[in-house]
Amino acid sequence: MKSVPRESRDTLQVSDLRVSYNGRQAVKGISFVVPAGEVFGLLGPSGAGKTSVLMALTGVAGTEGEIRHAGELVSNLPARRRRFGHVYQEFRLFDWMNVWDNVAFPCRALGWDLSRIETSVKDVLLRVGLSDLHECRVRDLSGGERQRVALARALAFQPRALLLDEPFSHLDPPLCEELKLDLQRFLRETSIPVVLVTHDHREAFALCDRIGILIKGVLTQVGRPDDLLAHPVDLDTARLLGFSNSLDGQAMNDADETVEIRLDGINTVWCGRVPGGALRANGAVRIACRPERVQICLAERPTTNGFDTRVASVHASADSTVLTLDLGSDRSWTVRAPSRVSVSMGQSVTCCISVDDLMVYPRSFS
Repeated sequence: MKSVPRESRDTLQVSDLRVSYNGRQAVKGISFVVPAGEVFGLLGPSGAGKTSVLMALTGVAGTEGEIRHAGELVSNLPARRRRFGHVYQEFRLFDWMNVWDNVAFPCRALGWDLSRIETSVKDVLLRVGLSDLHECRVRDLSGGERQRVALARALAFQPRALLLDEPFSHLDPPLCEELKLDLQRFLRETSIPVVLVTHDHREAFALCDRIGILIKGVLTQVGRPDDLLAHPVDLDTARLLGFSNSLDGQAMNDADETVEIRLDGINTVWCGRVPGGALRANGAVRIACRPERVQICLAERPTTNGFDTRVASVHASADSTVLTLDLGSDRSWTVRAPSRVSVSMGQSVTCCISVDDLMVYPRSFS
């Protein structure tokens, strides 16, 4: 038998993966590698192909391309023989069974003996904090407890990889934050490749070591969260990463690093970064910025990227204040300011944006 190189042991490798339904290609030849112990996120909007990728990995969807684990080709194996754990978006638990039987189900399906099943189920229930609820029926559990059962079931049979499909989409926000911390700790202790799909960039940033941006079935960019935020390759990627504020304008000079922009309808010139490639003078552009990167300046107006505006609305939360800024001509921006910043609705304020925080992209008219 051919030996497996050390660097490929337990690594999940996907090469030129394609998934089609009725002649329509949902996943268009994507490739990525997930080493053991890493959490790899697939971040994309609805319809991007995220769930199709998971279905391909588990063997439910027909695919083209290669899926390998520890160097072994598994894309030609049926789902049961791949031994990939899967936590579904809707959990798919057996409501009429108790917690223990739900978690033990895949172990029994694999033909494990009773002693091995008991050892594994006890261990995983302890790790997810459900030891005291092993006799409870799943239908009587809370949403958070059901999510823990789903995770325990996916891990009890010692899977070779773990796949998570929007694991927090059915949970209330306060519970989500608590479970994210627990899951983050739990995944750090898991020495297998983990693939998590989500549409929420905050969830991806909190849980993933690296993130792949999936848009319309294409993997547009892969990197660590900080790298993606610093260099979103295009406008669609930037929007997905939370760069929700935008304005149109024209590039005033040729540039491949920083560029001056004359904003449409505003008698001012700003300067921003060009993360996606060179721009040409007089070309139509769109700028993009994250809400928390707009600063409220209480002293004098900055000389670079400073602007005066009016606060249209104020919404306070526990750790920040969310402002809507009226930029005129039915245009508005959102600002997420520190809670210590005191402003009121209707107040005139001066704002600024660092050049490094303002992304500039060529504008398409299609």
